[in-house]
Amino acid sequence: MAVEQDLVEDLVKPNGRFEATLRSGRRVVAGAVVAAPGISRFGVIPDWIERDLSPGRWSHTCELVHFEELRGKRVLIVGGRQSAFEWAALLADEKAAEVHVVHRHDPPDFAPADWSFVDPLMDLTVGVPGWFRGLPQVEREAVAKRFWAEGRLKLEPWLTPRLTNPPVSRHARLGRGVPGRSRRSPRPAGPFFGFVRGCVPAATLTIEGLIKAQPARSASSS
Repeated sequence: MAVEQDLVEDLVKPNGRFEATLRSGRRVVAGAVVAAPGISRFGVIPDWIERDLSPGRWSHTCELVHFEELRGKRVLIVGGRQSAFEWAALLADEKAAEVHVVHRHDPPDFAPADWSFVDPLMDLTVGVPGWFRGLPQVEREAVAKRFWAEGRLKLEPWLTPRLTNPPVSRHARLGRGVPGRSRRSPRPAGPFFGFVRGCVPAATLTIEGLIKAQPARSASSS
């Protein structure tokens, strides 16, 4: 079946069926709609990367999925959550010469996540429509913080042994002008490939002049 590429600009359900208005001007009526947006449209790329680096010197994890060309290269990953360290492990597997992961937040915890609290919430979702919206604000924030703690502050522990050959250098709490955080920046000499990782501020960058031309900015974009 042929796939038609178009952008849905409006989606309503006036009479029990969905009506989609497309950018091309067409209207589509259907009984069901499947949303599968993927991640490529949600990538966040710091302004300075596109402004100061040529396109061939950096990539985003949404796009970089083959690592053979980075074998023997030195790679900088800006960002420090799951996708950053997964890409670091993959680059180590592909024998990158060096991999540096820089981020402004505290080091993540490589530990199994505990999702046991989710089952009761799912039961509520099925049995009590709108239960979450009816919670006091403080209780909704507590649920959100629990998801954040398990899903963002912890990384999969299977990554740990994959970050040792070659060693992946981790540089936490890096940033310019952030109170209470270090302004130090790793300054290895030589060519680098920059990499924006993840879909919320992240980046991979092969950058000949990244460290030389932008010594501070490389540590401030996560």
